[in-house]
Amino acid sequence: MIKIKNLDFSYPDSGFRIRIPTLEIGKGDRIALAGPSGSGKTTLLNLMAGIIVPQSGLVSLGEKLISSETDAARRRLRLGKIGFVFQDFGLIEYLPIHENIMLPALVNRTVPISSDLRKRAVQLCSDMGLPDDKRKRVEKLSQGEKQRVAICRAVLTSPEYIFADEPTGNLDSENGAMVMDLLYEQASANGSTLIVVTHDPLVLERFETVVKCEAFRETEQ
Repeated sequence: MIKIKNLDFSYPDSGFRIRIPTLEIGKGDRIALAGPSGSGKTTLLNLMAGIIVPQSGLVSLGEKLISSETDAARRRLRLGKIGFVFQDFGLIEYLPIHENIMLPALVNRTVPISSDLRKRAVQLCSDMGLPDDKRKRVEKLSQGEKQRVAICRAVLTSPEYIFADEPTGNLDSENGAMVMDLLYEQASANGSTLIVVTHDPLVLERFETVVKCEAFRETEQ
């Protein structure tokens, strides 16, 4: 479960501020974070992941009060429990596709690099229609293919939480539907909580629960 209480966050000298009295997301929930550009969708996702911390208030991820943890502790928590699809992909351009997908195991010593995990990476590639050339570097891929690699990496270790920031933003409607199908399948198979930032009406239609982030946005005077 994710819990937010009395959260207050602002970027210095920007006029951007969000305040959230209370927000709870249950284990296994499927949530869309929606709103116009600048409403704080990505900021809220980053607060939930502990990438940034509020000036005041509490953010809990499961049993961990991540808003009070050190940078190192929050990073360990993300590596162990969260699969994150970044808006800018966050891939290592000079590495091959499979090494990018395997990255969570390469940087997290608690995840064994087993033959089963490698087979899972291959299967995810196939499911997402990615090239089967293991030596092909990410820098040679299209924007849409890079997005799909980022999603494969995020779900590789069957994380408890899947956070996706505009996962269909660089895809056509057909590939976007395939991506959302995969995210839903992976979340259902592992009981993962799925939180997606999107402004795509076709994606929003798939969610029963939509959090409208403009309700939290304040303009500083």
